[in-house]
Amino acid sequence: MAIAAGALAEQATSQRTAVWAEPSQMQAAAREFSDIEPMMQTTEHLYGPYRWGRYDMLVLPPSFPFGGMENPQMTFLTPTVIAGDKSLVSVVAHELAHSWSGNLVTSATWRDIWLNEGFTTYVENRIVEAVYGKTQADEEFVVAAGELRHKMQSLSENQQAPGAGAARGRRRRRADRCRLRQGRVVSALSRSAVRAHGVRCVPARLLRPFRVSKHHHRADAGVPAREPGRQTSGQGGLGSGRAVDVCAGPAGVRHAAGGAGFHRDRHGARGVSGRHAGRRRAAGQGLEHTRGLYFLDHLPEAPMLAQVQALDAAWQLSRSGNAEIGMRWLPRAIRAGDSAAWPAARTYMLRIGA
Repeated sequence: MAIAAGALAEQATSQRTAVWAEPSQMQAAAREFSDIEPMMQTTEHLYGPYRWGRYDMLVLPPSFPFGGMENPQMTFLTPTVIAGDKSLVSVVAHELAHSWSGNLVTSATWRDIWLNEGFTTYVENRIVEAVYGKTQADEEFVVAAGELRHKMQSLSENQQAPGAGAARGRRRRRADRCRLRQGRVVSALSRSAVRAHGVRCVPARLLRPFRVSKHHHRADAGVPAREPGRQTSGQGGLGSGRAVDVCAGPAGVRHAAGGAGFHRDRHGARGVSGRHAGRRRAAGQGLEHTRGLYFLDHLPEAPMLAQVQALDAAWQLSRSGNAEIGMRWLPRAIRAGDSAAWPAARTYMLRIGA
């Protein structure tokens, strides 16, 4: 049971959706989450009717320790997803996706929770693709795959497996984030294999008997062995019996990271200098979200001060309302010795935390 109490106001965003927030946050929150109804309609088109009646969102104080929590009918959200430009609404898409994957159909055991989160993250990516375009979805996928590679380097070989035993403390949180992204990679690679080898995707009608069930079912129960006139197996295909290990370590993610429409060289992450910093966007416009994250992820951990100052002047990174950009940018600016970044870092720590 999830309970929240406080001085809250409500603003409808459609006949079946609303935002709840403190009055001071309401206008910004309602504007940021105005695309929820189109997201719901998109997901219904992909995965069937929404079964929970209403879908409301509650914006909690900054101390809320998660991006979001998918309570049926009322998603709890951190205010840090309110970036002012809808650049972090994929968090809301993820929690909405749980209304199908997780709240209706879920893994039988905690050991396989990565399937629950993984397929939900995959559905999230499909929602983003349908509402905001394939380029946006592909770029978010590649940024997430890069985060997965980075996080897995801090885990032992045993902890890298999706169904590994639970770790503790910070290492457990890293492992949980890895499993969420591992499931996305598995789902995306499965989708690619299905398309490449002519295998029919399991239709939604075959999933319905499994929703909200207390019983363990065979995964292949009731699924047709083949579709007439279509290939269902072959060399290297899903039916070949060959194991494809996409989650055992960083190398397993490389296949997923090659398909997006941007590359390191295009964003100047190699050899950043002041004369290049302002070419992609006019000064003061900020850095486009997913490309910006990719760019910042490939910057040196301690860039030169002149580089930091040039980038900040061109893209206003220290002033960004996007928490993901601040998390990547501010530590680098401080390591470079940019004293101008300290006020922004202080505000970030007080508003969001470490």
